[in-house]
Amino acid sequence: MWTLFRRNKQSEPSLRNEFFGQEGEDAVLSGLIDPKGNREGFFVDVGAHHPTRFSNTWKFYQAGWRGINIDPTPGSMTSFREIRTEDVNLEVGVSYEAAMRKFYCYNEPALNGIDNDRREELKDTHYKLERILDIETLPLSEILRRHESKFVSPNFLTIDVEGLEIEVLSSLDLNRYPFDFILIEQRLPNLAALGDSDIWRFMTERGYKAVACTGRTVFYQRLGDAA
Repeated sequence: MWTLFRRNKQSEPSLRNEFFGQEGEDAVLSGLIDPKGNREGFFVDVGAHHPTRFSNTWKFYQAGWRGINIDPTPGSMTSFREIRTEDVNLEVGVSYEAAMRKFYCYNEPALNGIDNDRREELKDTHYKLERILDIETLPLSEILRRHESKFVSPNFLTIDVEGLEIEVLSSLDLNRYPFDFILIEQRLPNLAALGDSDIWRFMTERGYKAVACTGRTVFYQRLGDAA
């Protein structure tokens, strides 16, 4: 059983009052991860975009959590290094292999990504392609391996990569890095389509179940941690 929105009203003020996720993802997660809101943990944010705007992790950072923020947009990590001084902030892309990839930059940075199909989707909107860059990409497992000294066990992963979600997930060894929760942006026509999605199949085959959804973002919980 999973819900459209779950917020635990017993959460401590440090995780309860003000939220920053685009659809309140951090509000939902604060209830799912720890009802008391007093546990420090470790997160990984792929497609981090901005240290506070639309951030699923900023509220957790304020509460004492630390993590790795990843975004290949040139200059994106400047503000992270100023505001998220105790995080690891990486200006690099994530894909199934270490390679140089084309990166599409729009007049709304939240839409930037490696997926060229998005270019066609946005053609008749007010979002415009501004430039195409060559960027470095690494598998997510390799990024985590390089920074293992920063964490004991990663608690949650949030992925917003504008269509490249399966590729990012495929680059992660979930046996070595068994995140308790994984938040994934999924563009679905309706909720009934979730069970037919490649991402849902990928996650269920690896021992995760969908437990919540905010509209764009689906929350997957590792079955060993599920109530």
